[in-house]
Amino acid sequence: MQNLSVLLTENYVVLFMKGDSSYPICGLSSTVYELLKKCKLKFITVNLLANPHIHIYMKEKHPTASVPYLYVGGRFVGGYDKVLQLFRTGKLKALCHST
Repeated sequence: MQNLSVLLTENYVVLFMKGDSSYPICGLSSTVYELLKKCKLKFITVNLLANPHIHIYMKEKHPTASVPYLYVGGRFVGGYDKVLQLFRTGKLKALCHST
């Protein structure tokens, strides 16, 4: 497993999802992945199915959020509902481009 804090430090936008960029497994992960692409954001994905220890950690750390989990600048932004809300209000792109 990659050290989670290093992963979040080295990548400004990280999407923890079921599946990966070439094959999202669930509809929520696929939708958030596509929203980030529509915003033309640079981001990486982490497949929670291939990293069950990270998946368990995320579920414990963010019990009210659903998969996928979006981190920006090392901070948790939210799950599907929050990301969708940010996209609809036009704030997602700005949030992910802020430094």
